[in-house]
Amino acid sequence: MATISDPLLRAVLANNPTTPAEIMRAIQVSVDRRQPQIARPLVERLLQANLDGETAAALRDAYGTAAFLRLARVPDLAPAGGQLATTVLTAADAWARDPARLITAVEQLGDASPGSRRAAFRILSQGGTASVAPLVAALADAGRANQHPIVRDALVALGRDVLPPVLGAVEAPDPALQTHLIAILARLRAGEAVPFLLAAAAAEDGDPALRRAAQDALLS
Repeated sequence: MATISDPLLRAVLANNPTTPAEIMRAIQVSVDRRQPQIARPLVERLLQANLDGETAAALRDAYGTAAFLRLARVPDLAPAGGQLATTVLTAADAWARDPARLITAVEQLGDASPGSRRAAFRILSQGGTASVAPLVAALADAGRANQHPIVRDALVALGRDVLPPVLGAVEAPDPALQTHLIAILARLRAGEAVPFLLAAAAAEDGDPALRRAAQDALLS
């Protein structure tokens, strides 16, 4: 290999990067220093490593989505740069949205440890709208009533992206679940829910708790 004049790049490579994070760091520095001929074999090494979802997610979180998309735009790294970006981002997204992982995170919301609960919130946030189904399932389970307040908080924390699936779920013929979801829609200021809320608030023969929740939501 030719002598490398850049001191930072020389130092990074002198450490003999071997872990995925170290290799990605070396790739990033090489690209920053306009040395794609050094980055390319590193990109190919990372591609051949067959990264699992957890490792891919860790790389994406550490370096950001933009860093991988940038590799796809470097002509001298084609096609490996684009392949690495696709591989890492696809695997990371699949890991973040894995149903079993999200179900475990919902269960973890009831943990006594604040650290465990924070970790669960982080996992559910990464899961995005894929987290809605297991959270709604927890709200539908009367046996998990002590967990319902924090589950509602977790749904609200996901923001307005949850509105389409929550608006779909609120139509379920389960007054207790509907009451929970109305409270969430009210906290999210979901104007899209007004038609349902008006109907529920006016239903004289409906569930009293559901009717009150709908009325309160309309007034909030």
